[in-house]
Amino acid sequence: MGDPQTRIDIMVKLFLIVAGWLLAAAAHGQQLPLRTFGQLDGLANQAVQALAQDRAGYLWAGTENGLYRFDGSRFRRHGARQDLYITALHVDPAGRLWVGAEQGLFVLDGQRLRPVLRVDGRALPVRVGQHLLSAGAEQVLVQSNGRLHRVQADGKGGWHAVQVFTPAQIAEHPQLVDLEGVLRDPDGTLWLGCGAGLCRYRAGALSVLGGADGLPAQHWSGLLRDVNGALWISNANRVMQLAPGAQRFGDRTPRDYGTGVQTRAVPLAQDRDGRLISVTDNGFFRLGEKGWEHYGAAQGLRLGAGFHALLLDRDGDAWLGLPGRGVAQWQGYRHWENWTRQEGLPDDDIWSILRGRDGVLHVGTGAGLAQWRGQRFAHAADAGAEQWAALAEDADGALWAGDMTGRLIRRDAGGSARTVAQLATGVMYQLLFDPDGQLWIVSESGLYLMADPRGKAPPRRVEASVALLGDDAGFTSACLDAGGGLWFVGDRKLLRRQDGHWSRPALPAGADKVSHVACDGHTVWLAQDHGTALWHADSGAAQPQWQPHRHEALEGRMLQSMLVDRRHWLWLGTDSGLMVWNGQRWRIFDQRSGMVWNDSNQHALYADRDGSIWVGTSNGLSHLLRPEALFEPRVIPLQLAAARYGGPLAPGAAVAWSGAALEVQLAAPLYQNHETLSFRYRLLGLESGWSASENGVLRYPALAPGNYRLQVMAQHSSLQASSAVLELPLTIEPPWWQTRWAYAGAALLALLVIGLLHRYRVARVLRQRALLERRVAERTAELEASREEHRLRSLKDGLTQAWNRVALMERLAALMAPGGAPFLLVLLDLDYFKRINDTHGHLAGDEVLREVVRRVQGQLRASDTVGRYGGEEFMLLLPGLDLASGAPRLEQLHRAICAAPVRIDEQLQLPISCSCGVVAGRAGAACSAEQWIGLADAALYRAKALGRARIEYAADDACCSDETPD
Repeated sequence: MGDPQTRIDIMVKLFLIVAGWLLAAAAHGQQLPLRTFGQLDGLANQAVQALAQDRAGYLWAGTENGLYRFDGSRFRRHGARQDLYITALHVDPAGRLWVGAEQGLFVLDGQRLRPVLRVDGRALPVRVGQHLLSAGAEQVLVQSNGRLHRVQADGKGGWHAVQVFTPAQIAEHPQLVDLEGVLRDPDGTLWLGCGAGLCRYRAGALSVLGGADGLPAQHWSGLLRDVNGALWISNANRVMQLAPGAQRFGDRTPRDYGTGVQTRAVPLAQDRDGRLISVTDNGFFRLGEKGWEHYGAAQGLRLGAGFHALLLDRDGDAWLGLPGRGVAQWQGYRHWENWTRQEGLPDDDIWSILRGRDGVLHVGTGAGLAQWRGQRFAHAADAGAEQWAALAEDADGALWAGDMTGRLIRRDAGGSARTVAQLATGVMYQLLFDPDGQLWIVSESGLYLMADPRGKAPPRRVEASVALLGDDAGFTSACLDAGGGLWFVGDRKLLRRQDGHWSRPALPAGADKVSHVACDGHTVWLAQDHGTALWHADSGAAQPQWQPHRHEALEGRMLQSMLVDRRHWLWLGTDSGLMVWNGQRWRIFDQRSGMVWNDSNQHALYADRDGSIWVGTSNGLSHLLRPEALFEPRVIPLQLAAARYGGPLAPGAAVAWSGAALEVQLAAPLYQNHETLSFRYRLLGLESGWSASENGVLRYPALAPGNYRLQVMAQHSSLQASSAVLELPLTIEPPWWQTRWAYAGAALLALLVIGLLHRYRVARVLRQRALLERRVAERTAELEASREEHRLRSLKDGLTQAWNRVALMERLAALMAPGGAPFLLVLLDLDYFKRINDTHGHLAGDEVLREVVRRVQGQLRASDTVGRYGGEEFMLLLPGLDLASGAPRLEQLHRAICAAPVRIDEQLQLPISCSCGVVAGRAGAACSAEQWIGLADAALYRAKALGRARIEYAADDACCSDETPD
């Protein structure tokens, strides 16, 4: 190394290596599985400046125009104040939510935001940034107008704030009126960004750190004490660290971090894995064991200009509040990594994965081989651009590959690739080296063997497979069991090679198109393309006894790959996500879990040496880290978001009967695969069976007085977990006239009246006889009127006030009586009514039903009848009409119903259409009421089948014949 030129060459090489490492670190590749929420999700204002999660699990978003709460399904505006420009959110140890805004400081009390004032009555406006902090269970520190205040109970059930620093301290240190971030150590030490330095306040003593401590003269807004005891501070341009035991700060600013704006606050946090996180206008920065990682637009993260709120929820996922763009959730933040062409892969179609003995990860794609060497994927140019469908490594470290056209490729350890053989046309699904070093080739055109891969002899067709299965036998999967046995499957075929002998074991009963096999020690697994069942058996048995393994989650999925890892966990790659069974329960993952794509490719599952799992999809490569953590016990946080019975309802309350509906809104603030969450419920006292709800909205109309107990539970199909049963007891007290006291009082009153009347009649019987008879007649008339009113009410539909089904059947029976006139029976059904309920809610659906009845009644004669037959289906009875005379009236009626949209409110008008089935009835015919209705229903079904929004008539000859007279 004495030669100067040699030293220069070495220095240049070192510089290039370091520069390349820094560049790779700065542009660390990974496609972020982001899910964004905006106005379509209920977040009306998308300028989100603060995020927090409360004890119940709800996510809170503070915007420039109010506070919103998120339960996993939808954001909902919360609190009466809707004009707040919210800048900070904080949940204290007692679970209270503190809201900082430009208008002042507030604490959430139920639905109300209660203002917190200084002792002099002034408000506490809060700027954007790290300005709220708990100082114990009952104290909160807040920075307002650059000064630090302590919020504490005022002794009157409220809160007030006092300044922390005295006038003398402020006079000695003027920068105490120019404060930014705030941090409190466990020992009570306060750290404050003050002026152009950093202040430390400990045991009443204040010291200011600056240039002598390694700090440049800048404003510091982000402060953090990490799990190792290091102190971190940041602003929009710098990240500084004071290591444990160090006397000076060190500059730890990542590349491309600074924004050039020194006064803007930036968040600073540490995730559950100990990585430091910060967000600027230039991207998301994360510091781990390999240095800083930078995620920006290239990884799918679009950041605006301004403050970016940052939250790490209790599941470890990262949430970002984006200026003007709502909220983004980094799904699977702790568990998933994703790569696409953006990160160096030659193609997004991933077919095979293999970790070589040298530690290099090889990925076969639709456009050639890619290799990962620590920072980024690179295309192995010498390997060509073919679709590498199968990968294997021999004892010499050479890489073998089979492509989609039947070409077998060998790439030696030096990197040179050559074509070894060209098989018959067909895909090579799998390459497998057995303990003897022989290469088995599983392909669409058959099963091949290279007995000596080092030699030049080409692969030969395995004659035993041809003898047992025929010349056209293709194979799709193979595995090697613990006893050295080889298993091969393809379509409806299964072959086994044990100790050099071939056999054809029987397939499981009911197995259809078995295409996957996996070996787990002395257990062999089978699966078919369309997942309804798996089977497993002892691989050492002469005749395997297949045991089915069924689960509802397998239904409807198409299996693409199957793998058993070293934990003996079973992994299934499907067309709609990844499934894993750990021997006790299943888990299901998809894009909402953090995967790059749902549709996995054939045999594109790989268990790495560290236990992590690689998944190849048709849209990129996913890497699942720490699978064990995914089976940690999970609690589904079921919450009773709202309950109403005429008004807000408290759990266990007793309410007076009012005829109102019981309305309940359930929530389960769990944000991983929330779309697979559903609810089960039942109202004991009314029903014993369980019902299901996808959105958690429950409604029980017109409950009778009594004691009830609503039981609810949440089920999460992706987590395969359920919540505990939550109960809401409810007592509906009867109206006063139905109480025992009312009945007793009425009885006593009746006895008293009888006694008085008796005495009165004895004294003046003749004079009062007429009066008594008149009163009896009037009372009788009232009772008759009341009875008739109750009878009519029992025959009316409660929602539309049309006749109900009982009344319709009575009217139809009267029309069918012998000697009556002909009549038309019409079944009218609203088209696509379920969409109205699902899209606009049941209240909108109720208004549509009422309006349809009003329109129908406006077209009918006094002798006609309209009633609600069930749901959105109505029955019309038109006496005195046949098909010839009634068809024009029905066409007019149909046009009147569908002529105009139904007005729900000022903003919403819903167009409607209906389908009708009509039958012409005759009095005295041999048809029963059910048969007449059946004929009309068949016509209605035909109208639906022919495209809806039309009238169909039952054929004349379909009617029952008239009865033969005596």
